[in-house]
Amino acid sequence: MLRRGCQRRWAVPLSVTALLLSGVLLAIPYVQQQPRLRSSVVLVPLDVRVLDARGDPVTNLPASDFEVSEDGVVQEIALLTMYDTTQLESQARSHSEVLSAGYGKEPSPGRVFLIVLGRGDLQGPSRGLSALTEFVKTRLLPSDRIAVLAYKRVTDFTTDRTPLLRLLEQYKNAHRLIERRLELWFIGEDIPAKINALFDAPGLPKTRELPHPFNPSDVGQFVLGVNHLRLIDGEKHLIFLSENTLGGRMMSTLARRAADARVAVSMIRTGGSIGQMIQPGPRGGSVSFSSRSFDQLWREQDARDITRETGGHTYLYQYADKALDAIERGSRVRYLLGYYPTNQTRDGTYRRIVVKVKRPGATVLYRRGYFAHAESEAIDPRALITDERIRAAGRAVRPPRDIAIGGSATLRRRPGAELNVHVDLEVQTANVVFRTDGGSRLAELEIATFLGDSKQNLVGELRQRLEVRRDGSMPVGEENHSVAYTADIGTRSAPRYVKVIVYDGLGDRLGVAVFDLSKK
Repeated sequence: MLRRGCQRRWAVPLSVTALLLSGVLLAIPYVQQQPRLRSSVVLVPLDVRVLDARGDPVTNLPASDFEVSEDGVVQEIALLTMYDTTQLESQARSHSEVLSAGYGKEPSPGRVFLIVLGRGDLQGPSRGLSALTEFVKTRLLPSDRIAVLAYKRVTDFTTDRTPLLRLLEQYKNAHRLIERRLELWFIGEDIPAKINALFDAPGLPKTRELPHPFNPSDVGQFVLGVNHLRLIDGEKHLIFLSENTLGGRMMSTLARRAADARVAVSMIRTGGSIGQMIQPGPRGGSVSFSSRSFDQLWREQDARDITRETGGHTYLYQYADKALDAIERGSRVRYLLGYYPTNQTRDGTYRRIVVKVKRPGATVLYRRGYFAHAESEAIDPRALITDERIRAAGRAVRPPRDIAIGGSATLRRRPGAELNVHVDLEVQTANVVFRTDGGSRLAELEIATFLGDSKQNLVGELRQRLEVRRDGSMPVGEENHSVAYTADIGTRSAPRYVKVIVYDGLGDRLGVAVFDLSKK
């Protein structure tokens, strides 16, 4: 029988010392008709939420209502426990019984929320910060632990709401000014000091700066949040607010890392709905269509893919209070499910998980996979942020000019070979940030070259990293302020345009040059 409000446990086959993939050692009771001993096996934990059509939790499901498969192979469920966070007293009793049964270091059943405040206007049409304040003040349960991360600064997880509410109010009043000044980051504005002043005001919770060498972009903030949460055992909720949506070709990698760390991601876009364009239609009528670009549509799909992979939600065109209410209601009840995979090889590959529930019309939220290694690994933000910044520079109406680029691009055709574009550049390094590397100073530049045809379709691409070294004994300002770069990019169709983007990751500085081959 299910104990009131809390937990239901089913008999499962015998095991000694199971290794949880988030790095926690577990010992799970495992009972079967003909017991066999497993000295060291991998237990895969899944945090599963089952919601009805209204978004409310479906409770009291037995193990027979669940089916779990990994890489297409049905797995035997070894553990199924229901946690209801609204039943605090009985929840604590049942959780103690789970631990006494040998379920290792699985944390307390209370929820853990990390609110990550991204870039842009977070109040916006969706009233994001006002809704977030109300969420912390009235919607969270007493046992919920919550922290806030913004501009690379993070608070401690706490159940004390008062300091966090002060911080959110301070942030609401100051963040628009900081966002405007961030646009002047490279022309003398002391932005870090202004950000520190925001967080160091009297009466606010203590914060600490997370190690991160980049300008606090959306992807950078998101990576910091996932890496911060992966050190906490059990399931965690990351609520990401931004004026825009995350996107990029490496978002699938980021989603898998978050899923591996048992981080359920929900995204709230505060920028409001996309406007409609009205065109004259037939017979004097009118035709309306969305003005969203294909890039925006892809970014929205990337956001949905991240939340789906991790067991969260995406809210792109809704008021933030409705989104936060749905997140809170949907996370009150979860099933902690575990299984021993039939494939016990720890080869580091990503294993795909599918969970089915015998409840027609129910929505099932869970992480869709994990990496088969002993413990969760941190995400390296460099590649993700570099890709995001290069994409942003490539689609910018007014390309950034932090790094000046001169040179030429020439179309060549070699006998019996494909077309070739030869790029010969001179990159100015006066605004590039160097770091000390032994007895020299080193800067690393990411250079992306794109070839486009007359319809601006991509017909060729090359990405390389260029190391620039300077004599460490030479006074800053006296060294040569430029570096040469040449490259050849093959293409099977004749390009018309060449766009070169140079990115300095340490200084978060960009330069763009465009060459029109039709004028050659």
